[in-house]
Amino acid sequence: VKYNMYLINTSTMFKLFADEDDRKKNIKICHQDLLQRGQLTRFEDLPLSSFVIFVSHEWSGFNHPDPNGRHIHVLCKTLRDLRDGVYDKIETEPFSVLSYHQNTTTSASEWGEILSTAYMWFDFWCQPQPTMAKDTNESERLQKELGLAIESMASYVERSDTVMILVPPSVHDDRIDSQTGRKAFTCYRTWRRRGLCVFELFDVVLHALCSEHLFCALLYDVDTCLGSGSSNTH
Repeated sequence: VKYNMYLINTSTMFKLFADEDDRKKNIKICHQDLLQRGQLTRFEDLPLSSFVIFVSHEWSGFNHPDPNGRHIHVLCKTLRDLRDGVYDKIETEPFSVLSYHQNTTTSASEWGEILSTAYMWFDFWCQPQPTMAKDTNESERLQKELGLAIESMASYVERSDTVMILVPPSVHDDRIDSQTGRKAFTCYRTWRRRGLCVFELFDVVLHALCSEHLFCALLYDVDTCLGSGSSNTH
């Protein structure tokens, strides 16, 4: 690990981003802000019972991962519903069951226990963000630190108990579709084409050879069921 693995507690995340008004007010809070405010925890300093969730997603802006708060809303709403027992159980989605002949089920009580001690790794909050720097010197320093964090990505995945793929359909704030001339859409299909996202996925597959990870996909909208299962079955 060349840059510390920092994590945000789910309770802190809910306080800052779960409600719409709070999310709009805090949408530009990034890693260096949370670090300065003491709202991040190093992996080495986590309580022994902690559950670590690594979030993989495609940015929907060049300078901000989620300018409209779409991804953060889906993440917070889904995790809060799971914590509060809104879903009776979460099972591996049918296609994977048919393909790999294995079904993993996580009950509402299990989710409640997991998320009561959960910490999140979400790139905008947990690794340096040069685009949010206040001046050139800070930007250069953060750029170097970001490089170290990216080099440490495989270790971050290995340390995590769960990898969640956050891919609600969104509109990219800056990217223009060359065929339509309109802002490009992002979804699970486009996530699979992004180099860093594919790198994170391969990290999961490789580490699954020697350990089990729960592999979740947050697809479409907050009212759509989640698929979950062991990462070595997807």
